[in-house]
Amino acid sequence: MENWVTYAVDLMGGDHSHLDAGVIAYFVSYIVIVAYVLTSVVVAVLLENFTEASQAEHEIEQELQESEGWKEQSKNGDAHGAFRCGA
Repeated sequence: MENWVTYAVDLMGGDHSHLDAGVIAYFVSYIVIVAYVLTSVVVAVLLENFTEASQAEHEIEQELQESEGWKEQSKNGDAHGAFRCGA
């Protein structure tokens, strides 16, 4: 899209002084539509990555909580998580 002006001038017959409204409308609408689509794609990719990162963080937190619970149970002398009554 760097040389879009050159393409527009070629489509208008090579004359810089004569501007065709149809060509201008085409290029402006093309740029707007492409910008909208690409922005949507970028937002979708960012949301997907944030969602995956959030899920991974949640899983890590759950694993840490489970490992802390395991450590707490093993400190109390019960590695299997069962309650024992002392007699």
